Amino acid sequence: MTLRNLKIAVFGGILAFPGLALAQSEVLLVVDSGKDRICALNPADGSTVNLNFIPTDGRMKSAIEAVGTPWGTILVSDAGSVGRSNTTQEIVYVDDAILEYGLDGQFIRKIVGGLDVTGGVIKGVGEGFSGLCVVGSSIYFSYCDATGGVDPPPMPGNQNAIWRIGADGAGLQQVCSAITNPSLGVVRDIVQFGGDFLVTDSDGDDIELVEVTGCSTGATPWHDSNGSNGINFPRQIMLLPNGVGEIFPNAQVAVGGFSAPGGIYVYDGAGNELFPYTVPGPRGVGQLDNGEWIYTGGTQIRAMNPATGMDRQVMNVSGSSFFYVTGGP
Repeated sequence: MTLRNLKIAVFGGILAFPGLALAQSEVLLVVDSGKDRICALNPADGSTVNLNFIPTDGRMKSAIEAVGTPWGTILVSDAGSVGRSNTTQEIVYVDDAILEYGLDGQFIRKIVGGLDVTGGVIKGVGEGFSGLCVVGSSIYFSYCDATGGVDPPPMPGNQNAIWRIGADGAGLQQVCSAITNPSLGVVRDIVQFGGDFLVTDSDGDDIELVEVTGCSTGATPWHDSNGSNGINFPRQIMLLPNGVGEIFPNAQVAVGGFSAPGGIYVYDGAGNELFPYTVPGPRGVGQLDNGEWIYTGGTQIRAMNPATGMDRQVMNVSGSSFFYVTGGP
């Protein structure tokens, strides 16, 4: 079972949801940051399994991505909140964290995160923890600092960076930072690729290649976009190990471009753009068993057939803000 293009496989019996039981089942996870919950969809066609797979519990403040682990849990990257100190007027990040939940939706622990500050700040839009992937017993994550705030311990202030921490919550280590490597930009998503990592940079509108051993010589632009006739504000990365059928057999990567012109952009293994699919403002992208690509944007989850370009609405939920998708073959 791969960890990025993931199906949560439930082995050895029954996985219980409120009012629902699934045996030997698989679900597609979609983060709903607007309602602070993790939704479960059917990977066959995107139909609803349980919109409250992990229900709102007061801990998630601005969740971005949920991934499964080899040890049978679910990790959630949460961007938390950003506020301004009433006394110093400094911008500060609060409540941002990587959280761990069981397959029953119950909270287990906070693996790493900032201070749980509720007083002394005026809260606003979140930043902080963003993309997330698990490699063996290590958790790699991107820490996004687009606002230039002051990050509470244990995260040093004012930086966009890739970090690594052990599954036991020990050994927090910086892999690559935009302070010493400005080409890294404002980091959004991270996925393991060819033994290293691809990272989306919403500042430079690029997709960067970061070596797993670090980037002392700078992050390498795997795909360099000008943000106008190429991808603009890249968000989630989807790996395509089998290409796109007979259309683009050399395709290996698809990325959601959130800002105008907006779309899902397809690349070969060297970062060459093959084709953009024009769809409205995708944040998250994933693949259904029926071959459709499911993508998220605001209150909507939609599905698009890459062979025909046909697009359909999966759901439109008032008050929701759907982010990253974890699933597919």
